Formats: sequence, structure tokens, C-alpha cells
Amino acid sequence: MACDGAALLLSSTYRDIHQLGRGSLSLPEALTQLGRDFELSSFLAREKLTSLQASLAVLLQRRTDALMDYVYTVKMPAALADAPDRLAEWVTDQVQLRSLTRAL
Repeated sequence: MACDGAALLLSSTYRDIHQLGRGSLSLPEALTQLGRDFELSSFLAREKLTSLQASLAVLLQRRTDALMDYVYTVKMPAALADAPDRLAEWVTDQVQLRSLTRAL
């Protein structure tokens, strides 16, 4: 799934790839907003998907524009611009952080 998302981002013609990571929200904040998006939630409910992975795959395939709107709201550390190999580690850390804060 992460590879599919990265490939989409790298081949994206929707926006300038250099704008990636220059948003104003942390990844957990962007994920929270994504989860509260009524239109996308309704779309996923109509698809009757049961897993996060399946939901993201459908969003990547069929609702790319809407998903990319959220991707571009994320602010990433400037150091990742020079170390793209650390991007997956950073994303994983942010998702785990979101999970921990939701559990509290």
C-alpha cells in the first residue's frame, strides 16, 4: 500500500511534487480531518469496505484528487527533503503517534 501511494505521488500530475510536505498540518491532524470528511466517509460506506488498507486502495484508485487534497496539507520536517529514504519511517512514527493519542 505504501509503495502504491508513493508511486502515485511521484507520478502525480495533479500538483507540483515539490509542494509535498509544505502544508500546515501534522500527519495526525490531516488524518483526523480525512476521517471527518463526510463525503469521503459516505463514499467508503457505499463501497462497504471493512479494512483500512482496502479503503486506502479504493481512495487511491477512485478518489485520488480528494485524497491528494489531504496529502498536500501535511507539513513534513525539512530534513526529509534530503533523506527521502526516511519518509516511510517518519510516516509510520506519525501514524503510531496518532494511534497512541487516540488510545489515551
